[in-house]
Amino acid sequence: MDLGTLIGLVLGFALIIGSIVIGSPLSIFINTAGLVVVVGGTIASTLVMQKLKHVLAVFGTMKMAFIDKSQPIEEMLPLIIHLAGKARKEGLVALEGESIDDPLMARGVRLGVDGLSPEVINSTLKSELAALKLRHERGQDIVGFMEATAPAFGMIGTLIGLVQMLQALDDPDAIGPGMAVALLTTLYGAILAFLIFGPIAKKLGARHRIGGSRGAGAHGEGTRVGRVRRRCLARDPAPRRLRFHDRLRRTAVLQARSGVETGVGRCDTSSAQAGRSADRRVAPTL
Repeated sequence: MDLGTLIGLVLGFALIIGSIVIGSPLSIFINTAGLVVVVGGTIASTLVMQKLKHVLAVFGTMKMAFIDKSQPIEEMLPLIIHLAGKARKEGLVALEGESIDDPLMARGVRLGVDGLSPEVINSTLKSELAALKLRHERGQDIVGFMEATAPAFGMIGTLIGLVQMLQALDDPDAIGPGMAVALLTTLYGAILAFLIFGPIAKKLGARHRIGGSRGAGAHGEGTRVGRVRRRCLARDPAPRRLRFHDRLRRTAVLQARSGVETGVGRCDTSSAQAGRSADRRVAPTL
């Protein structure tokens, strides 16, 4: 739960209502005709701008301004290293029972457990991320459109009230209601735009940029990730030994391909020992 959004909305409405109650009854600021013009007009204009299913889905997108489930990349690194170490030792099937909160990471682990290739997993996750990005951008655009439309319909309500007032100048009893509609619709439009739709659109955009920069900056933080990984490997020597033996096997294969072997399937002893000594010098630095 993002308490900042909830506190801001409650505080904003409390300040507006409090300033009204101090000087006059709250009931005189409630005008049904003005609310119909502003709220109904904003919704109608949004339906003209976008498809019905997208307009209905925007309310789910607006919930992101109140519920923040994002997790910093620094907090996910220990889990990623734990999963990588477990998969290296026990195989990908051992990750099936792991509890992963991040839905995208959980989806990738499930695909890996099912035996799909890294290319298929990569393309699948990229497609899902692209679809999620499109939904968020569309929701942000709709909320931003409502932010710009609400004051416009407030102005339309003002014009309606002024026309009604000017038409009834000979009737003093009709001047008051017409002026009330004229002023209150402007107030309703300003509240909707600058207290609800505008801040929510900005927060959705900020969270979308943070999520995108996390995904785009994953490769840019390779140095820091590498340092964390090396520290974890220093605490656990088993992965280091595995890396050492893998490198030794690769050295033997390369020597065999280059014609260094002295017999069938056997490498030169001095070359293998030189490779092992070099690996021993390099391995502690991993």
